[in-house]
Amino acid sequence: MEVNPIQGGGQGQGQARAAGRIVNAEAVLLAAGLALCLAAALGMADSLCLTRGCELYQDFTVLGVSMHVWGALAFGAALAFKLLGLGIYRPYILACLWGEVVLLVWQVLSAPCSECLLVGLIWGAVAWLAVREPLSQGVWAGLWATSLVVLLLEAAAPWPLYGKPEAPVKIFFSPGCEACQAELAKLAEAGPEVMANVALYPIARNDAEVAAVHRMGRALADTGNLWLAMLQGTPKQGEATWLSDIGLRARLWGNKLLLGRMGVTRIPVALSYSLDASGQDCGVGGVEDCK
Repeated sequence: MEVNPIQGGGQGQGQARAAGRIVNAEAVLLAAGLALCLAAALGMADSLCLTRGCELYQDFTVLGVSMHVWGALAFGAALAFKLLGLGIYRPYILACLWGEVVLLVWQVLSAPCSECLLVGLIWGAVAWLAVREPLSQGVWAGLWATSLVVLLLEAAAPWPLYGKPEAPVKIFFSPGCEACQAELAKLAEAGPEVMANVALYPIARNDAEVAAVHRMGRALADTGNLWLAMLQGTPKQGEATWLSDIGLRARLWGNKLLLGRMGVTRIPVALSYSLDASGQDCGVGGVEDCK
């Protein structure tokens, strides 16, 4: 079989152009990572810090050197190896990817950092272009996705029906939970000085409780009286407000998600102290799961 030299040359040129684009993409990504780490080291990347993990790692050092500086050195060395065409480039990228895996494990076990995830994404993209090592990239991708999920869960801030988010006592309750209603009644009798330090976070386990929270919120907005709001908080079976309460459902889901992250399965519960005066509680998952 004869090969057309013109056709073969065209294929070779196309492959060369594709390889050139990959080389350029790797260099651009490494330069972007270098710039990001330098900006973070100089305190110019605060807008990327969206989670408490950023605050935890901000002053973290290794051998007295900031993690931001270490990141800049790693990206700078990789960029130099790439531009000089050194054979150490690919093993170096693989080593950096596994270093990123270690950092991702730390974030999953402690607290995610939005800025760190962005840096990790750059390392993952560079490794995909330069190395194509399935095992390492699979481990990295799984941990990076897990860290992202943890970050999104943390970003879902709880929503208080009553009180301020910064209140020292945060109590989670459900309108259909009798033990919850008993505790709320005790709080309502405690007076404004006590209630000023309390925030109430509702949990809805079915459509009727979503509607009950909606009525309670409306009563609080109209009167500011917790007692009157509680009178509106009795769930009514068959009551559903899907279209009108999509935003409310999202906030209630965020509250329930927070309890799930903390491993809480019974209500009422307080983040500052336990509510055990009645010895009763209800399950978060179902209305009949009360004892």
